Amino acid sequence: MKHPDYKQELQRLEETKAYIEKILNAAEGRQESYKDNIKDAFVNLDHLDSSLSYINILINAKFFEMSSAELDHLKTVKTKPYFARIDFQSEQASEPAVFYIGKVSLLKKIPENQSSSTGVHRLQASIMMGD
Repeated sequence: MKHPDYKQELQRLEETKAYIEKILNAAEGRQESYKDNIKDAFVNLDHLDSSLSYINILINAKFFEMSSAELDHLKTVKTKPYFARIDFQSEQASEPAVFYIGKVSLLKKIPENQSSSTGVHRLQASIMMGD
């Protein structure tokens, strides 16, 4: 006999995997952009005044490095993004808060029309902790 939440959890897992795939695609696109920026900086390198080009190369190289690490980590957890679920029922809430525990942190922006009155974007977190 399957758990009563099995279908809901299976749907949640598939949505999380699809979200990770979306993040992976975006990160791969950013990596190409960083590579292009580095190439452009080398092409535009002026030996007399090259500080801007060097800065551009260094910044894009660092972003490329960070993006590569993010890609590698997401690829390793793509099929198993989390390993536990905790339902926390506070005394003030009518419904329990659901937390997923895993090896990465995935955050989604809440649309502006659902944000606080100050217009600050809040983040809805699928809470996943590193190992």
